[in-house]
Amino acid sequence: MVLPPTGLTTLLGATALEPDAIFVALRDHGCLTGAARDSPQALNDLLTRVLAAERERPAMPGPSTTDMIARALRDSIFLSEKGRRLDVNPLRPQWTSRWRKLLERLRNHRTR
Repeated sequence: MVLPPTGLTTLLGATALEPDAIFVALRDHGCLTGAARDSPQALNDLLTRVLAAERERPAMPGPSTTDMIARALRDSIFLSEKGRRLDVNPLRPQWTSRWRKLLERLRNHRTR
């Protein structure tokens, strides 16, 4: 299932999913821990692994590449508390509401 956007996934999506651009965007928005700033290569390696796995994953419904990067960051030591708050709060609550209504209409349409 595709997940609704968050501030973090929106920030990641604006980077064209390039590891160096992701690092810069996260750094500039205060979303990195000291461990990430001290070892940018370790963060780059994590992002490269996630992107490679996403390229090899068969096409199927599910979380987007951006969602998978956000999940990997959440599970790592690299995402700061500010970054975690961006990931928890939907970017636009009204968008989430519209998203849920659309999903409900799709479910109702399939059961007819």
